[in-house]
Amino acid sequence: MKRGRKMLAKAIEKIQELTNAQENCKVEECNIFGERYIHQGERLTRFTVPEIEPVQVKSLTALKEMIKNFIENDSTAINVHLPVIITARGNNIRVYTSIDNTYGRQLIFEANPIVPKAILNRFIPAEQMIINVNTCFVQDKNTDNFIQSISKLYKVSKVEAVDNGIGAQLKVTEGVNTNEAVTINPIVALTPIGTYPEINQIRRKFNLRVSHDGEVALMVCDEGIFERKVQDGLKDYFKFALDKEIERKDVILAL
Repeated sequence: MKRGRKMLAKAIEKIQELTNAQENCKVEECNIFGERYIHQGERLTRFTVPEIEPVQVKSLTALKEMIKNFIENDSTAINVHLPVIITARGNNIRVYTSIDNTYGRQLIFEANPIVPKAILNRFIPAEQMIINVNTCFVQDKNTDNFIQSISKLYKVSKVEAVDNGIGAQLKVTEGVNTNEAVTINPIVALTPIGTYPEINQIRRKFNLRVSHDGEVALMVCDEGIFERKVQDGLKDYFKFALDKEIERKDVILAL
């Protein structure tokens, strides 16, 4: 008798488990505060638009063509809202769609330029600095003057410096016999290859420092100004390259 009751209790328990499992598998759509949700068991999932895989590009020319193609073809095919919004933080450009019917924006394009890696904010031998300036900076009169000013530090065993904030007087000792006074400017203006080739490279100010053993460093002293000038250059480029799209309000420059 007891055995029969146990078997009956287990059967009832199994039926309840199957009923709960069936209830958890049930899927229904519901509306909460004007938003569409999928209700399944204890889970409530909001409807969202399928994500678009963002395209990575390396030039402004490629980005311009991608944006034009998206507006003319892709936006209609996948029913994505216009206008597209172009934002930038320094060289990093991101292009987003407008808000869709699920109150979300989608990243569709991202651009970063290919630029040489200049050595900044750390001390390196003068020989390495000359190579650094020759390969990573625009070659002009300023770079020539800069290289000449540090060429005396090419092979030194000792440097004594007196820096008054306007100019640094260096007493360079090469080997054991050579003593020469060299004057360098603590602030130098150079043009690194630091942004997209489609816009003008930006001349920057650096603080030139020299260690006691003749190593030199270019310390960045215009970080915020450089970022702003890059954005100004990008804005001018897109105003010309996407003039018709901007006029039709298919593109918004958030720069």
